[in-house]
Amino acid sequence: MPPIRRTRRQVDYHAVEHRYSGLSFTSPYSRPAPRPTGCARQSGSAPARTLFTFDTQGVPTSLPPNVSWVGDIDTDMYWLLSFNRIRLAYFDMTGTKKAEGLVISPNVTDPCLTAHYQKATKMMTRPKTNTDATEATGEIAAAYAIGQDPQYAGFVMKWGLGQHAGAGIDQIWKRSDSTSITYLIVEAKGPGQSLRYDRFAPSGVDTQMSKGWIVDRLARMQSGQGAALAGKIFKRMGARSFVPSHYSQQALGGGKSYYAAQQSGQPTGTTKTVRVQTVVATASWSHGPRLGATLSGQATYTDLF
Repeated sequence: MPPIRRTRRQVDYHAVEHRYSGLSFTSPYSRPAPRPTGCARQSGSAPARTLFTFDTQGVPTSLPPNVSWVGDIDTDMYWLLSFNRIRLAYFDMTGTKKAEGLVISPNVTDPCLTAHYQKATKMMTRPKTNTDATEATGEIAAAYAIGQDPQYAGFVMKWGLGQHAGAGIDQIWKRSDSTSITYLIVEAKGPGQSLRYDRFAPSGVDTQMSKGWIVDRLARMQSGQGAALAGKIFKRMGARSFVPSHYSQQALGGGKSYYAAQQSGQPTGTTKTVRVQTVVATASWSHGPRLGATLSGQATYTDLF
């Protein structure tokens, strides 16, 4: 049987053109104006404009000798090339309607401290929450203040934003000499922030930066990236962490368990005297603008139990 041949239907292109000539294939959706890539929003942690002095062109003058102003961090190559300096970024800081920056020199050479500052800058330029810029300002100011204060000369950062994220101990610094080892635990606060109180935590752990709170947070570090550092602090102070019966989930009504410390024997790993110091660093701005921090809550502990 011969194959069936079908004739191809002719297309009336004139009719098609006439049918669609009055229609538009342009989407009615209009893309929103792009937001600045440098910062997502204004921040209350930025220095007030009254702390600046401006020339007739609106450019900040009278900056501290080691501080440079960047009018647009999205286009200024100096900002991009200053990745190993301290960089703070705020949107519309001086009224430019752009993401502006302050760069503090000189270069930072310590790897842990460099990673700390870089992470803080990333939090400011790519914030994920409304508090990122404030927290980053506090972290930068705290580290900068510790590095500038003579009483903390010789301390080297061992734990910072480059190693962690989230609630817990913000910074741990270490200083060692011929007779002693001191671990400095720093709580960084942005402008206007204060220590937290957890009403669900047991007494002794409920107040941030108390001895019980520090022990609990060090114990939690032992199950994460900070295990080596926290474990070394416990061993060198002759302590070990545990969950007391009244700190357990069952005793606390189903909440999370909390840790305490008890003596585990003689300190191990060193023959030097080992101590833990604490300080709360709250960021502040003065005229220039000049970044600083108010240091408070200093305490020294020779044991963790």
